[in-house]
Amino acid sequence: MYDVESILPVTDLWFEGEKMPAPRDYRKVLSGMYGDYEKIPEMHTRKMHFQECYRKNSDVS
Repeated sequence: MYDVESILPVTDLWFEGEKMPAPRDYRKVLSGMYGDYEKIPEMHTRKMHFQECYRKNSDVS
């Protein structure tokens, strides 16, 4: 859990060419969630964070 001052007021950050809202102290929040979030994990400890998507109808382009 994070104190309100870490979250609000939100700040804007650029992400992949888009301005996105982020917690005010986003580094504190990311560190609390992921530890050293800027360090690339070893290959054997990496996990996927998305699900695969499939088309229902292969005729749709």
